[in-house]
Amino acid sequence: MRRLPSIALVVLVSLLGFACDTNDNTLTTGVEGRILAGSTCPGPISEGQVCTIPVMGEFTVTNVSGTFVVTFMTDDQGRFRLPLEPGAYTITLDESDLGITDQHQDVVVTATGFSEVTLIFDTGIL
Repeated sequence: MRRLPSIALVVLVSLLGFACDTNDNTLTTGVEGRILAGSTCPGPISEGQVCTIPVMGEFTVTNVSGTFVVTFMTDDQGRFRLPLEPGAYTITLDESDLGITDQHQDVVVTATGFSEVTLIFDTGIL
């Protein structure tokens, strides 16, 4: 009789591990690119002036139903590569090195390959 609870515990731990593994690195589809903040230039912008900077931060991905999928971090250049199943997702900026929070952008993962995106989050500078 003591063996049954042990088996149930092993099954439960296995299922929890499977449920938490939403970032499947074996996927051949997903989204990759850079996340930037802008504008960083107050006043009139001159031709050729770069008014964005990379965002190093933590992001949450949800599906179209609003269900949590995964969190990820960008590097110091704002780059990321995220394996995801094909579909529509929302990427929300949770916390960044710039103090920008609670902004989101929608992305679409196609049926083949990685969708390349550049997302720009608003700094509030006009």
